[in-house]
This record gives sequence, C-alpha cells and structure tokens, in this order.
Amino acid sequence: MSQIDQVLATARSLQLAGKTPSLALLKAKLKSIPMPVLVLGLQRFKALSVNELDAIEATFSPNQATENTPQVDSDELRVMRQQLKALQLAYNELALRVTKLERQD
Repeated sequence: MSQIDQVLATARSLQLAGKTPSLALLKAKLKSIPMPVLVLGLQRFKALSVNELDAIEATFSPNQATENTPQVDSDELRVMRQQLKALQLAYNELALRVTKLERQD
C-alpha cells in the first residue's frame, strides 16, 4: 500500500468513525508519512465521489478507532500514576532524611 493509499484509507476510517478527516488527525495517526503526502492525500480524499469512497478499504474499523486509542491512553495513564506514586514516596523519604540531618547540626 502506497503512502497516498494509507492516507486515503485512514481518512476514510476517520470518516466512518464520525470524524471529519483533517491534517491534524491524519498526522496523529500517520506519524511517519511526510506532510506534503498528507496534504495531497487529504485533497484527493475530499475530491472523491461517494462510489469512490465506498471502494476505499479502511485500515481499521470505526470501533477500533474509538476503542483502541482510549485503551492505550488509559494504560499509559496507569503506568504514569504508578511512577508518580513511586516518585512521591522517594521524595517523602528524602525529605525526612534531610530534616533529620538538619536537626543533627
């Protein structure tokens, strides 16, 4: 699948998910594709007829587009919360040690 085909398929899948394809959404989904290719692909997508749109094979279903992104975000959020708790514990321990050292002087 060429880069233009990837842009067209992603734009179609966004449209099927109820979103209006835009450069920002396409760039977020297709990080490795250069901006000029995204612009050209979006222009071609907007010029397609209904029949041509139906012929485009979407790279993923609309359900995946809305379900996968929050899952990734919630996993990342869970990891970040665990890291934050560990950092807070370490900070509190260090603050106690500093306080004890300051009292010794």
